[in-house]
Order: sequence, then structure tokens, then C-alpha cells
Amino acid sequence: MPTRVYAYYLFILILILPKISFQQEAYPNLNSDTTLDYLNNELKKISNENEISRADILIQIGYYYAGHGDYDQSTKNLEKALEIYIKNNDTTGIATFHEIMAGLYQDSGNFKKSLTELLIAKELYIQQKDSIKLVHNNSNIAIIYSHLEKKKEALQIHHEIIKSTEDPYFLSVTYNSLGFLYSNLNKFNKNYIDSIFDNTTVNLEKGFLLDSALYYQQLALTFFKEDNALEDIGYAYLGIASIYRQQRRYKEAISSYSSAYDIALKTDLTDLLNQSSLKISESYDSINNIDSAHFWLKKYYSNTKVGVTEKTIAHLSTHHQQLLIKQNEKIIQEKERLKNKLTISLFLGTIILLLAIIIILFYRNQLKTQRDFLKGTLKGAESERKKLSMELHDDIGQRLTLIKNLIDEANIPKISKKMHEGISALRKVSRSMYPSSLSSIGFVGAIEDLIETTEKNSQIEFTYEIDENIDQLLNEDQKLNLFRIIQECINNTLKHANATAIRITTEYSSNNKLILKYFDNGVGISQKSIKNGAGIYNINERIKMMNSTWKITSPSKGVLLIFYINF
Repeated sequence: MPTRVYAYYLFILILILPKISFQQEAYPNLNSDTTLDYLNNELKKISNENEISRADILIQIGYYYAGHGDYDQSTKNLEKALEIYIKNNDTTGIATFHEIMAGLYQDSGNFKKSLTELLIAKELYIQQKDSIKLVHNNSNIAIIYSHLEKKKEALQIHHEIIKSTEDPYFLSVTYNSLGFLYSNLNKFNKNYIDSIFDNTTVNLEKGFLLDSALYYQQLALTFFKEDNALEDIGYAYLGIASIYRQQRRYKEAISSYSSAYDIALKTDLTDLLNQSSLKISESYDSINNIDSAHFWLKKYYSNTKVGVTEKTIAHLSTHHQQLLIKQNEKIIQEKERLKNKLTISLFLGTIILLLAIIIILFYRNQLKTQRDFLKGTLKGAESERKKLSMELHDDIGQRLTLIKNLIDEANIPKISKKMHEGISALRKVSRSMYPSSLSSIGFVGAIEDLIETTEKNSQIEFTYEIDENIDQLLNEDQKLNLFRIIQECINNTLKHANATAIRITTEYSSNNKLILKYFDNGVGISQKSIKNGAGIYNINERIKMMNSTWKITSPSKGVLLIFYINF
């Protein structure tokens, strides 16, 4: 990875150098062998009264030892410096100590302690209102959070940095880190990702993480280019290409890897050169461009220190063969996959077809059973009505008539009148229970009798046009059910419609259906009544029993019912 992203201690120098008393231009290279002698000499020159300057030099010595892996000596000098800073209440020095200790813990892999030290330093920078050092501190905290797999916290800190600074260096580092972070998150499962974003901060559509990773990597690349940081530019291209590969955008990945390769040639970065050439080969392999994959693999081996030997050439040839075998295997696997897919599709299609046939047959059988049951129920009810009607008419009616005649002979007018009214009511009930007129005068006559009776006992005016041939077209059950339907319609109009007129007509359709239309000019009917009305339910059941259809509409005024009767 680019040294600029992980040059942790470089910023420590930026924090400390302005504090040391000697001239910066006289300060030697910290990596030289004379550095420690120089620092010890400077320490001797500083008087005991100038404690802060002594602490600053001790920090430098501690930093030197840390750089050479002697952490015991480093810690001793750093702790001496801390005592001086605390004694003199120098918060800047104290914060610097904790920053360096965080770096030591980070180097040793103790990221929890490193985080603790950084958070202490952060509080001190907040107290000092030192925004520059706070940005750097947050940058290091974000890196530690990433090491501790605290992705959510790392994201929050990165976005906090973006909001708090316009410094190109920190923005480029932050964007670069965000790019790698989003790219890494794409490897986790959805539940883990949802827990990080809480399903509220972003729209987690498919591809969001990689799109975000690409966006931040490209932003970082822009800043690196402005700073002409070639090494960082090269690694940024490498990161962008990696995201393209995850998105399976192999041509764009190859282009970015090639840019990284060109940068590596200019800067003599062996690691970048090797990574980019190998990844170009793998990308060409992914799109089955075997020749180009072989060419770049050969470049990869030629760039290594070993060079191209007979062994590597043999390996290249083997790899070339493996690529060809792999390509053929992919073709065979694809054919097998398509064959299996077709077999599974045919099998599932057959199962679905069989299930559909079974369901249709079952449904038809259930429907037939329901219709037979309903037909039997209604037929039984009509039979009982007919029997009861005959009993009322033939037995009770005759007995009442006999009693009336005896009363008439006894010349008791009032009782005779009441008895006459009772006999009339009994006959009316008898006729309503079973329309005997259907047998005697036929369907058309029975309807006319029903209309005449309704007109006498209501204010409704009827108009009707009923074909006299209906009696020859319909069987007895159909005529009875159709009579009951018209009877139900008239009763509904009388009870609910507040109508003044009813019209009943019949006609025939081209597909041999009798069409009966019933219209009243009343107040209409609501959708709720259409769905839940008992009268509508009775009509619907009788239509089903006749294996026919019907519809009901309610225009601006009135109700229109149309029945399509099969005969």
C-alpha cells in the first residue's frame, strides 16, 4: 500500500518539530546512524530550567528507538517526557505522547490500546480547539476502527473528517480509506451491512457498496493527481481496478490496471509492477482472452527478480494449457447447465400442468357437488312449499269456506266479513308459497298474474314485453327459478327502491341465450348491498343452479338487472 496512507509517524514530526528549540535546517536525517548521538548532544545543551525543550528532545529519542524496534528504550524516554509535560501542564506535549504511544501499540498489533491512546489525545485536541491535529487524530482513529472490524464507527469518523477539513492531504487519505472500506464491506452478508447502516442512512440497493467504493477511490485519485503523488496514483488505480473486477467490468479493470502498470514503470515500484501485471493477466483470463492472459503472465514473471527461466517457461506453457482446458470446461459446464435447466424446466412444467389439471378437476367436482346440493335443497324447499300450499288451499281453505257458509246461513255479517278476509289472506299466502299458476297458466301467465297483483297492492306502474314461447323453451325447474328471481326483484323494489315504475323485457342473443332485463326507477343500490344483500344472494344461487350468468348495474337513478339464461 502507498506509504502516504500509512506514514503514521510522519505527522508526529509535524506535531513536534515546531516545538524544538534548535534550527530545523540543522536537524539531521532521522534514519541516519548519527541521529541518536545528535539528539543526546542536543539534550545536554539544554539547561534544566528549559524543561519543555528537554521533553521535546526525549520525545524525539523515543521516536528514534521506536523506529529501530527498541520499544523498551522508546517507552522509557517517552514516559520521562510525559512527566515533564504533566508537571508543566503542557496539553500539546501530553497529546503528542499519547499519539506516539498509539503508534507503538499499533505497530505491535495491540489495536485496542492504540484506540484508547488516540481517544485520550482526541479529548485534549478538542479542549485546545486544535482542528488540524484533530483531523489527523480522527484519521488514525478511523484506521484503528477498521483494524478492530468496527466498520460502522470507521465510516462515521471518515465522514466526520470530510465535513471538518478542506486539506487536500487528509481528504485524499480519507477518500482512499473509504474506497477500501466500502469495497471490503461488499464481502459481508446483508444482515451485517444492515446493522452498520441501520437501513436509514443510505439506500442499500444492490451494488451500492461497490459504487460507493468506486466513487471515493476516484475522488482520492483526483487529489493524488493534483498533488502529483505518483506512487499514490498508481495504488489508487490498482484499487479502482479491483472494484471494477468485483463488478465484473473487466475491460475497465484492465484499463485501470494498465495505468497502474505505467506508473510503476515510471517510479520503479516493483510491488506495484508485479501486482498490476498479474492482475491484468487474471482479468484477461476472466473474459477468456487466453493469449493476452498468457502475455501478461509472462510479463509478471519477467518482472520478478528470478526472471524467465526454463522452469517459469514450463509453468507458462502449463498455465496456457490450463487456460485452454478451463475455457473448454466452461463451455461444457454451460452446455450441461443449460441441459439441466431445460430438464428441470420440463419436469417442473409437467408437475405444474398435472397440478393444474387436478385442481381444475377438483374445483369442477366441488362446483358440481355444490350445485347439486343447492339444487336439491331448493327443490326440496319448493316441494315443501307446494305441499304446504296445497294443504292450506285444499284442506284449511275448504274448512274455512264451510265455516263461512254456516255463518252466512246464521246471518252474522261482521263475522262473515272477517272470515272472508281471512280466506283471502290464506289464499294469498298459499299462492306466494307456491305459484300454482305456473302449472295452470304457464310462466308468462304466472308473471302477468304476479304483475297484476303487485299493481293492485302498490303505486308501481309496470310495463313488460315477455315472449310467449318461453314456456316451450324452459323446463319446469328453470321456469320456477326464473319466476322466483323476478318475484325476488319485485320484492326488493317494493322494500328498498321507492320506485314508481318497473319494466320487464325478454330477448334472445346470437348464442342461443334468453336475455331477461329487469329495471326499476328507484333510488338505486349500493356496492355494499350488492355484496351483502340476502335477496341478491338468493338470486345469485338460483342463477348458478341454472348454470347461467347475470349482472347488476346501478346508473344515476334506478337498478338494471340482466339475466343470461341457457336453454
